Amino acid sequence: MDVLKVVERYLGQWSAEEIRMLPPAVAPGTFTSGKAVSDYTFNLGRAHAGFQGDAESLARLQEILLFFTQASVRVTQLRLGEGPPGEAVAAPAKPVADEA
Repeated sequence: MDVLKVVERYLGQWSAEEIRMLPPAVAPGTFTSGKAVSDYTFNLGRAHAGFQGDAESLARLQEILLFFTQASVRVTQLRLGEGPPGEAVAAPAKPVADEA
């Protein structure tokens, strides 16, 4: 899966110091499947929600969370057979209730 190659290239750009700035629970590992990317994204989101560190570490966490959120979206698009990026995504068949 090309998304996994992009993930590995992205993580290869992070220095050891930058990775140490992330909460220990979300130190990146090796990604062998789209599910692993999605699971990691969930863990990043959970770490972000409870983050209590300094501003620089928060910025790193937000950067990696944004990247992995986008990667997870792409994994889902590919899983659903929605084609290449940039194509219109069909609306869900069932409307989502308004939570407001």
